[in-house]
Amino acid sequence: MERPHSSGNASEVQTKQARYKEIERHIAEPHGPSATSRVPTRDDAVKKVGQQKELKKQKEQASGKVVATVAKDGSVKPKKITSSPAKSKSTVRTKQTETPKKSKKPHKKNQKPKTSSIQLPVKTFVALVLVIAVLLGSFIAQTYLANRKSQTSQISDTLYVVTIQPGMNAHQIARSLQLAKVVSSARDFERFVRANGYDTRLKSGTFDFKGPREFEDIVNMLVAKQTDVRNVKVYDGYTIAEIDSLVAKMKLADEHEFVEAAEHIASASRLPFAEGWFLSGDYSVSTSQPAMELAQKMHSALLSVLQAHAAAIENLDRPLIDIIRVASLVQRETQNPEEMPHIAAIIYKRLDANWKLGIDASLRYALNRFSDVLSEADFQSNSPFNTRKFEGLPPSGIGSVGIQALLSALYPAENDWWFYLHDSDKRIRYASTLPEHELNRARYLQ
Repeated sequence: MERPHSSGNASEVQTKQARYKEIERHIAEPHGPSATSRVPTRDDAVKKVGQQKELKKQKEQASGKVVATVAKDGSVKPKKITSSPAKSKSTVRTKQTETPKKSKKPHKKNQKPKTSSIQLPVKTFVALVLVIAVLLGSFIAQTYLANRKSQTSQISDTLYVVTIQPGMNAHQIARSLQLAKVVSSARDFERFVRANGYDTRLKSGTFDFKGPREFEDIVNMLVAKQTDVRNVKVYDGYTIAEIDSLVAKMKLADEHEFVEAAEHIASASRLPFAEGWFLSGDYSVSTSQPAMELAQKMHSALLSVLQAHAAAIENLDRPLIDIIRVASLVQRETQNPEEMPHIAAIIYKRLDANWKLGIDASLRYALNRFSDVLSEADFQSNSPFNTRKFEGLPPSGIGSVGIQALLSALYPAENDWWFYLHDSDKRIRYASTLPEHELNRARYLQ
């Protein structure tokens, strides 16, 4: 290497040259005097730079990624993914972070496919649950009503009987009509009556309405002049034959006319028997067809009570014809409303336990002897109404029922009694066991 010459004297130049030679010697011998390397030249530097470029190029080529791809035939093939044109490291890293490339993964055998799920907001989910609940409740309600209608098919809403007592004002009459389901709103009906000046023209009596009607039609019936109307009082427990005799004595109809009307209604309603399906009470009938009208009103009045207490029929879980027969037995066993629910409960318990009912009123109905003393021969009768000899209920009811007897059969009391009797003072004596009952017999019936 050439050295620059300074502007000093010859001795200084020689001294500097000697110093440069010493430095070159140390450079040439980096590992000591025994080393045999030479001083790198410019060509060596150029060659080294070329090698570094070649190495860098190889590294750049080797930086491309290779991933496995699945061919249609199921084989796995390598695929080279080349990098983008030269960019700085920081730029490449940012790009990879923002948009990562997806690679196809080979399908693993026996691997369960991933299922996608739809996530809904909480409010939307709750709303859907409520809608489903409402629809399900509506379906259950319709099913329930259909079953109830089939079980209580005898209940009809074709006729509602409403009795307007003398002295009742417009407000009381409106309430009576609403309770009978003739009008949906007593307040609206009362306003209509007062606004049109009918409040002082409404008449008393017993009226029958076929389902809900317009206010004007109802008012026309209530203010219409009642011509040739007779009042009939049917006492609790009266049989169809006794009612027939009552109507005949009042000269409202011929004998057997009411019996025929009652049997016709039972047959048309597909009832297994007629006795017991008529509610006792006070009725107003016209003189045109009094027997049929009375039978129809008595039957409709009983159905109205049953319809109003349809839930109780469902809760009892008993055939409707059994409830009617129990109510009829209770009506003949006592006239005391407080005793009726307890007697009904005793009858139901004896039926469930397959005990004989032992109700003499049933045998009296078959013998048509309600006041005479029954003999031992009577108790040996093979009549199906002899509940001392045969288990279960009698084949039919044994008389008309009053509202209290019917309600007692629908809502029997809870008690521990299985026996009862009435003493000489008509006071009832209950017993839980047979020995207690025998003691009551010895004490109160001797």
